Amino acid sequence: MTTYAPPTSPPIELGEHDARISRVPYMPGLDGMRALAVIAVMIYHANPAWLPGGFLGVEMFFVISGYLITLLIIAERERSSRVSLVGFWKRRARRLLPALVVLLLAVTVSTAILHPGSLGQLRGDVVAGLVYSSNWYQLWVGLGYTAAFELAPLRHLWSLAVEEQFYVVWPVVMVVLLGRRGTREIANVSRWLFAAAVAVALTSALAFHPGVIGDPETTPEAYWFVVGRAISKLDVLYIGTPSRSAGILLGAAFAMVWRPFAVARGPLRRRGRFLDVVALVSFVGFAWMCWELYLVGADGAPDRRLFHGGLFLASVSTVLMIAAITHPASAADRVLGNRALVWIGVRSYGLYLYHWPVYQVIRELAGNSLTVRQFAIAMVVTVAITEASFRWIETPIRTGSFRRGIRRALHAPRPRGRRLLAVGVSGLVVVTAWAAARLVTADVERSEIAQELVRNDGSTIDLATRVDAAEGSAADVAPAVPAVAIPSGSPDRSTQSPTTTGGAPATGGPSTAAPGAGDAPTEVVDRDGDRTAGARAGTDPGPGWGRASRTGALGVARASAGAEAGPGDALFSSSAFDAPPTPAPVVLVERVDLADAPPRAWPGSTSAAAAGAGDDPTSPEPDVGSVDGLDPGARDGAGDAVGAERPRPPGPLSLGVVDDPASIGVLAVPPAGPPPSLRVIAFGDSVMLGSAARLTERGVVVDAVVSRQLSASLPQLRAIADNGFLGSAVVIHLGTNGSFPQGSLEEMMAILADVPAVVLVTGKADRSWIGPNNDLLRAMPERHGNVTVLDWAVLGPLCPGDCFHADDIHLDDAGQRYYADLISRLLGLDAG
Repeated sequence: MTTYAPPTSPPIELGEHDARISRVPYMPGLDGMRALAVIAVMIYHANPAWLPGGFLGVEMFFVISGYLITLLIIAERERSSRVSLVGFWKRRARRLLPALVVLLLAVTVSTAILHPGSLGQLRGDVVAGLVYSSNWYQLWVGLGYTAAFELAPLRHLWSLAVEEQFYVVWPVVMVVLLGRRGTREIANVSRWLFAAAVAVALTSALAFHPGVIGDPETTPEAYWFVVGRAISKLDVLYIGTPSRSAGILLGAAFAMVWRPFAVARGPLRRRGRFLDVVALVSFVGFAWMCWELYLVGADGAPDRRLFHGGLFLASVSTVLMIAAITHPASAADRVLGNRALVWIGVRSYGLYLYHWPVYQVIRELAGNSLTVRQFAIAMVVTVAITEASFRWIETPIRTGSFRRGIRRALHAPRPRGRRLLAVGVSGLVVVTAWAAARLVTADVERSEIAQELVRNDGSTIDLATRVDAAEGSAADVAPAVPAVAIPSGSPDRSTQSPTTTGGAPATGGPSTAAPGAGDAPTEVVDRDGDRTAGARAGTDPGPGWGRASRTGALGVARASAGAEAGPGDALFSSSAFDAPPTPAPVVLVERVDLADAPPRAWPGSTSAAAAGAGDDPTSPEPDVGSVDGLDPGARDGAGDAVGAERPRPPGPLSLGVVDDPASIGVLAVPPAGPPPSLRVIAFGDSVMLGSAARLTERGVVVDAVVSRQLSASLPQLRAIADNGFLGSAVVIHLGTNGSFPQGSLEEMMAILADVPAVVLVTGKADRSWIGPNNDLLRAMPERHGNVTVLDWAVLGPLCPGDCFHADDIHLDDAGQRYYADLISRLLGLDAG
């Protein structure tokens, strides 16, 4: 179907005034608004601290699109008595597709050359971008707008997907709405569109989850669970098509009642000055929202105001600015239609399309902020690429001159033009075919940061919960001793040393697994022959990544890396080219409840040589191998009798603020108390998680997860204390992901009041909240005599060599060793 014409619709007689009303004049002020919108977005994407609400520029784009597209459809119906759907879609395709295809090809080729390991992850983004479904794809795979630790050169395409989905559906809706009655009663429909926009805003407000958003296990109320996928409500509200349709609907509703030439004939024709004042107030209000609102704040919580009317008010402000710009007697069109803003606005599509990939080349990861110098360089490069695309790709194809040029070359009397055309087309075909082949056959690989976190997750233990040995249910009681892997022919315990299989600490001696076994799920078999489901150590990176495997961590032997593919992943993965999966190794485990178990005497403890058996509290526990995630030295001194006073070695329990690696003292950490207390516990976020294996080697029990916030994690810390695990020393490294108040620190110290030595680690990240957080932490030794501050903000940059990943937050292998060595030296632990 190429056109729509009502079969019995009478011809519409257009008088001179009606024909004039149907016209859509060029309004340079709308291009000026586009310029303001894209400038705000580019500043926000460069560094959110510069303009926290700059993303509202996208909302301005949505309103303008809804207004103009609806106005054009109404005008076409008035001019020709019909709406050509195919004609409309062709015009949109000529306007949008050429630059998009160039972008996708350029990103694919550059990624294949510079970051070949990221091609597998890029494949889904390219396919989704090409069919304008990027927002839904990002929601499905868990790499929404707020995910930070990935190379994501196409993440910004979500907004173009929302608009293009509108371009596909809205013309059909308008054809139905116009129906037989034409455009004379279309104004009556606007009230329903306004009501629909209000309903969308109210629904978003009701669906909004306030407070810090953790992983799906910690804050399940912040997610919707769809066929096994945990989908963040925040991401759905921000990039979902229905939730972002309010601005488009408001723009469309306004177009039905506010057509420029009709306004010039009506009673509002002399209200230009009044509308200028309205536009000025609306602009100031919109600018204030860009400065004041934010998506996710320093405390890690989304801005309630944004989804409780903020986005809707931004749309209303945009509508009021459009009202002034489109009024013939207004000065707003001349002010915003100045040559500089029009130049930017005409190229706003290209600027938006190209700026994000340029940013990614400079900063490598989506979460990194640009410096002023980097931003200036990025703008020069972006403007140059945009201008080249606008002049030689977008405009020629949109106006038809590109096709005419090809025809001239083919029919030219001299063969030179045909030869150049043949060479150009051949080169383009070869490059496209090569890029497509590389993209299709690439393996899906995690980023280096994600790989490190998944690999180290096998060295952590969720100390706040347990898995009941009989029913497998989580319970907030004293946890069971973790699963113990006992390989066939395990050597004598006294000769074992910690080893790893695929990055996870071995739990019963040297690994006997075949190469690659660490990538397969582990099948767990109890001593009585019962089998439990195998689990991989990690899940898809994104909200909650690295946490899902911790469900039942104290009763399930875990593999070290890999993730199960979820439903629908086949299209965007390289499974067709993968080798058959490795069979799951079988691991024998023994479950012992700490509440019933006698105290454990570890090698090297004061009671290691004690004799006897049975219920004698000084007797060593039967040899069952090393505990999953616990170094044999983790319970040093745990064989002391219940209630016995633990001898404290001479030395200080606080060293104040430690910021010099050359003069780190040693804290006098006493042996651990009676079971189930642990001598040294480390509690932290993804920075600590990345070093979990190194810390475990040194006898530290690590409980660390991605995106952990200090204030939100206090209930977990209290549960650890209630479970009796707090022992002689606790290391806390939190604050990377958001701010915390003094009250949260005091609440934390109330939980840790009976811990002899507490080590607080400062944060190191280019984030606005890091400085205030660190100031609060550095003042804690003066308030609490058992606190020492390890100033990682100062010590981290002193790490010799290249110690950090591209985000300058998470640690590579050298940095992990350095981090663990500092903590070990401070606590007097043996180096791993």
